[in-house]
Amino acid sequence: MTEPRLTHLDAEATARMVDVSAKEETERVAVAEGRVRCDPETVRLVEAGLAVKGDVLGVARVAGVLAAKRTAELIPSAIPSRSPTSRSTSSATPPCRASAFAPASAPSGAPGWRWRR
Repeated sequence: MTEPRLTHLDAEATARMVDVSAKEETERVAVAEGRVRCDPETVRLVEAGLAVKGDVLGVARVAGVLAAKRTAELIPSAIPSRSPTSRSTSSATPPCRASAFAPASAPSGAPGWRWRR
């Protein structure tokens, strides 16, 4: 069995952009999730809508949508793609979580990798 080759590196292991002009469109979904640690009092204030900075969870949802729109700018070598929608959720219930979901359909240089932590 041969080892998978990283498509974003050339023969000298130098980073490069993959040419996707001849590739067919593929459908894929990006999902990201993060956890936030904070004091119980902070959780109480956020859940009650009493945080000094306003609607913390609403801002987190909007930030997730904006990040989905700018993925190609935030991830080196990412190919810009159209995403017809994105969804972002957040919860103050411990453990506090924020997640984002964005489907896309476009040519891709990545060979169907699935990244998981």
